[in-house]
Amino acid sequence: MNDALAAQASKDLQQAERIYREVVAIAPDVPDALHMLGVLRFEQGDCKEAAQLILQALDLTGWRFPTFRYNLGLVIARAHDEQAERDRDSVIRRSRASGRENTATNDARPTVAVVVPCYNHARFVKRAIESVFSQTYRQIEVVVIDDGSTDDSAEVARRTLADSPFPSRFVARENRGATTTINEAIGLSSAPFINILNSDDWFSDDRIALMVEHVVASGAHWGFSQTAYVDDRDHPVDPRLDKRAGTLSAVAAAATDRATVGFSLLGGNPAISSGNLFFSRALFQRIGPFGSLRYNHDWEFSLRAVRVAEPEFVPAPTYYYRLHDSNTISGAIGDGGMSEANRMLTEFFRWASSEQASANPLAPTMRTWGMYFVCSCLNSGWAGLFEAEELRRLALEIGAGGADRDHRVRDRRT
Repeated sequence: MNDALAAQASKDLQQAERIYREVVAIAPDVPDALHMLGVLRFEQGDCKEAAQLILQALDLTGWRFPTFRYNLGLVIARAHDEQAERDRDSVIRRSRASGRENTATNDARPTVAVVVPCYNHARFVKRAIESVFSQTYRQIEVVVIDDGSTDDSAEVARRTLADSPFPSRFVARENRGATTTINEAIGLSSAPFINILNSDDWFSDDRIALMVEHVVASGAHWGFSQTAYVDDRDHPVDPRLDKRAGTLSAVAAAATDRATVGFSLLGGNPAISSGNLFFSRALFQRIGPFGSLRYNHDWEFSLRAVRVAEPEFVPAPTYYYRLHDSNTISGAIGDGGMSEANRMLTEFFRWASSEQASANPLAPTMRTWGMYFVCSCLNSGWAGLFEAEELRRLALEIGAGGADRDHRVRDRRT
């Protein structure tokens, strides 16, 4: 096995295959050997044998190893690519023919409420609020709530708001948490559209104008834009050079890589931050407030929103997301954030896999998208949400060969 893994790592696939087959001939019930040979056959484009080998490994281990299931999912997704593309194209043709009904508002220039939840960001909150003041779009109201900060945030916010060119409201109270503060601030506003702004981030001068142009004018109920990354000194952060920014940038790229913006939500939170969400009050009232999650409340809100309305994506970096030591997103990739994500994705998958109709005709569901939904979920790493027998059925349908497209394969041994 060590020799085979070494050959595979050095890209000597013929030698690796020869050794793996020797291992399987000597010990046909070794799951690692079957799985790794399956991975190798997948890399060589033989999805049929890859699926058979990984299925054997899964059966020998009682389907206990997520890596085996994950890789079987990738095999299934590649093998069913053509059907997935046909299903995708069919939905897109229908959506273009039907168009979108404009139900958001009859007001082409509605007032937008910018709500700012503030907590221990005395260094940054002035920059955040002043970015609202400099908006080229002038139909704005501002609500700032200091959530029991222990630094000078409340005083800095209060002084900054004294120069507000817009109707504004400020509240300072005891700490109740981020989502409670966001929901309370929305409740204190009255505008038909809302944009959160986190107190350590800021808007480009044309942020609200572009969101109104792309979201309101199109008849959509919500959307988000491309994100720019900055450090704690307001300097740009290059995603090519910074690991955190690079990871976030890869997640955000899904907004333009998938069939629809809504599908990008299956692999992560492409909006990156709650402050990048622009939405109608009607949508907020329909789907309910932000949930009491520590790390993923913005992503969970978006997953509920896409059930009823397709988002718009603005391809311009209008939201400046600050990377610093106390970012909440740092914990989102830890155990707590992953546990939250697993729970909410499981709930969404249960809904999306049902026969229930969606108010959003482009919602990422099995009913609407068929095999494209299945393959998108599997390519996003959701194989663990499928029943074993469903994966087995899909694997056994695979014919010989497969697509040439590269896939990331987890080749870790158990």
